[in-house]
This record gives sequence, C-alpha cells and structure tokens, in this order.
Amino acid sequence: MNLQDKIKDIKSFRQLKYNWNGYNREPISDKVINKALNLIKKLKPTPKVSPTGRDSIQFEWKKGSLYLEMEIFEDKIEIFNMADKNTKEISIGDEE
Repeated sequence: MNLQDKIKDIKSFRQLKYNWNGYNREPISDKVINKALNLIKKLKPTPKVSPTGRDSIQFEWKKGSLYLEMEIFEDKIEIFNMADKNTKEISIGDEE
C-alpha cells in the first residue's frame, strides 16, 4: 500500500464507534488521528497502520529480524524496537 492508501486508512478510523473492537473501547480521538496523519507523511518507508484499544494508532515496520513499533497517543509517542531478541522501549512526550 502506498502513502495515500495509509492516509485513507487512518482517516477511516474516524468511523469507529463505541465498542469497535468488542472490548467496550471508545473511538480513536480526532487529536490522535490528526497527529498520526501529520506524522505518517514524514516517515519512510510507509508503515503498516492500525487502531489500538488504548486510544492510539500504531505504526509498524518489519524487515527480517528487525521490528519497530510506534504507538501514537494524544500526549506521547511510545516506541518499541526489537532486533535479534534485543528489545528496547521508550516514550516521547508529556509525562506526568
């Protein structure tokens, strides 16, 4: 899928209703969707995108044994990286 397809996917998350994932989750907030739309235009290669049950949008890349996951929240971004069984997780943004 190209960038325009991923942008359409992210915009489609606005159509999610309460209980969209079967676990009584609220829809993804417009703030998270807009943040993800702004960010995805700056990323190459274009990641796989999906909504999560944590009011966030996940970007994911995988190549061989390398795996990178970026979870976009209203107030922070969490990054999970795994390479050859070594893992690292960091959080960027507002911390309380």
